[in-house]
Amino acid sequence: MWERLSANWVYGGILAAPLFLVLAPLVGFSGGEEAMFIFLALPAYMIHQYEEHDGDRFRVFVNNMVGGEALTVGDVFWINYLGVWVLLMAALWLHLTIAPGAGLIAPYLLVINGLVHIAQAVKMRQYNPGLWTAVLLFLPLAAATFAELEGALLAHLISFAVVIGLHGLIILNAMRRLAAQK
Repeated sequence: MWERLSANWVYGGILAAPLFLVLAPLVGFSGGEEAMFIFLALPAYMIHQYEEHDGDRFRVFVNNMVGGEALTVGDVFWINYLGVWVLLMAALWLHLTIAPGAGLIAPYLLVINGLVHIAQAVKMRQYNPGLWTAVLLFLPLAAATFAELEGALLAHLISFAVVIGLHGLIILNAMRRLAAQK
């Protein structure tokens, strides 16, 4: 069961994304426009994840690029489930309950991921899985969310650090896995 779930999680996301889009106005009515923009990061990410991970595209792309198994199927599942879905819902909950600035995690997650996709495409001069939705969904939604949310400098710094830290942990895990293969 675990193997099927970790290999096929992305299809649950692409099915859930339209439902979340329909719920977004309700989140806006009850939590305000700021909450709605934070919430919209989740279905945007689910659509992006389908472009990125359908058919195991991203993991295969990365592993071919580095010449080893930097990412496993399980890694991809946990990165996307905990590092995206759970993180975005935690940011929304924190924004609505005790730390409004935590909502800034959502646009930072979008913009940093989007810029990484763009930088990689420019550097390699080729498409990478997830590039189109990163450009067409992430960057505009991140800009709109930043425009909607107010946050102190400290909230921006903490949110930015959380997202950079997450990416750093992913890279460290991949490097550790590659080093163990040598």
